[in-house]
Amino acid sequence: AYKPSGMDWVGDIPEHWETKRIKNLGTIRYGLGEPPEYVEDGLPFIRATDINRGKIDLDAVRKVRREDVPWSRRPALRLNEILVVRSGAYTGDSAIITEDVDGCIAGYDMVLTVAKAHAPFVGWVLLSKYMLHGQIYLERLRAAQPHLNAEELGGFVILVPSFPEQRAIAAFLDRETARIDALIEKKRRQI
Repeated sequence: AYKPSGMDWVGDIPEHWETKRIKNLGTIRYGLGEPPEYVEDGLPFIRATDINRGKIDLDAVRKVRREDVPWSRRPALRLNEILVVRSGAYTGDSAIITEDVDGCIAGYDMVLTVAKAHAPFVGWVLLSKYMLHGQIYLERLRAAQPHLNAEELGGFVILVPSFPEQRAIAAFLDRETARIDALIEKKRRQI
């Protein structure tokens, strides 16, 4: 059985799914903003330019000295948090924090800590067409410079299936994208 989602661009959704605002699923905080001085060796500092469609390019990440980090701002990223770009050309792009990024420092962007849903599922939702085209891109274009703030991000509506379904959807997407990435890498090596 289906019911209206309340979002014209989505249409009907399964009857047991809910629509929820992101702010009702967790908390949003800002990263550091102005970075400390970059150094050759130190803690990885994640910038908007390091994020690309759900992935963080660790080869491009800059580093900062531990003693220069204002720890009172809670800038350290934790496993399954979601980093969301808040300004510039990459506004709205996001990536979930994986084990290899756990402990890195959040730059200027927003950090979403999901408490009332399966974080990897929410990470995939933020990259979905209904979220990007139906909400994020529309909101970010309200100013001359693309921009999102925590209030706007928190106001976005996502579709929330049952927790087991969230886990299954996220696991499927993780598997399939890993398979596709492996095929792309194999083709790249062949070329």
